[in-house]
Amino acid sequence: FQGQPGPTNYGERFNARSAEFEKKQRASKLFYFEKYVDGVFRETVVRETNKYVRSIPSKPRPATYRTNLPWPPKWVEKFPSFTEAVFMRWVAFLLWMGLMKTANEEEVFSSHWIWARPGVQYFFSRDEHKMIKAGLHCQDDEKMRSEGVLDCEGRPVLKKIGFLMDHTAKNCRRHYYPGADIAYDEISCQMSGRSIFKKQLRHKPIGAGIQFWAMAESNHHKQYLYDFELDRNDQEVNKVQNALIRLTKRLPPGSKNYRIAADNLFNSVDSCRQVQSAGHRIYGTMRLDRGVPEKLKEQMNKLKEKGACCFVQSPQDDLSMWVWVDSKPV
Repeated sequence: FQGQPGPTNYGERFNARSAEFEKKQRASKLFYFEKYVDGVFRETVVRETNKYVRSIPSKPRPATYRTNLPWPPKWVEKFPSFTEAVFMRWVAFLLWMGLMKTANEEEVFSSHWIWARPGVQYFFSRDEHKMIKAGLHCQDDEKMRSEGVLDCEGRPVLKKIGFLMDHTAKNCRRHYYPGADIAYDEISCQMSGRSIFKKQLRHKPIGAGIQFWAMAESNHHKQYLYDFELDRNDQEVNKVQNALIRLTKRLPPGSKNYRIAADNLFNSVDSCRQVQSAGHRIYGTMRLDRGVPEKLKEQMNKLKEKGACCFVQSPQDDLSMWVWVDSKPV
């Protein structure tokens, strides 16, 4: 393995024995939060939100907007002065709601939470909170579409959340270099709202939500997320294998011989060879219809006893495929 795993400081190596590193580790939660919600992120959200709110009066009434309501909405005129300080105060309010484990924002402002109202009013009024929610933006979709802006993989930027996803994934790669053993799998996030990326997740306890393809490392009882990509719900052929190849190409430049673990949802003979051509190794289970040679299938049918196994080597000697009998052939 060639690489330097561990946390980084804006792309530069930490000296693990330095007093600065130890000091930052003691305040690691706030330290890493500020690495992701950084100045670029805050500046972009504030700029695009103010730009969007100012543009609403000049836009035609949307077809889905109720006809008995005035246009532009009244909250546009009352929209508060939106600065980085106001944005971070609103983010703190969201984190506070998460820590209090409330069912929804309405309960926070209801009479049931009368004991917490002094804290709520310190953050926001109900109207101010709803106005920021309605006006919050992080990118200009019309401008990006007219200019043909593409993401790092040469695909159209995701509508509304493209900047947020790309910025977060870039910072994941920027602030942590994974060790030799890395896992590739899916991350399922529960979601109760509306989104074109939301889908029913069969065989998942969360029911409905959105999915990500992700690479992560488990080290010292902590899980480090190195890179991720949103499942766009498109009709791309072999999209799960293609996502594996894209994320493999974004491993730290100059690093070789990563050992990538993936399950049978992602593995195929072609994807394994592409990972190997990038200088890394991959292992895991594979489905029979993903390029498994007929010779191995014939040998597998002869296995009867538990613990029996067989294997074949590819003619190029780059892949070894094994079958062993547990409760069924694996």
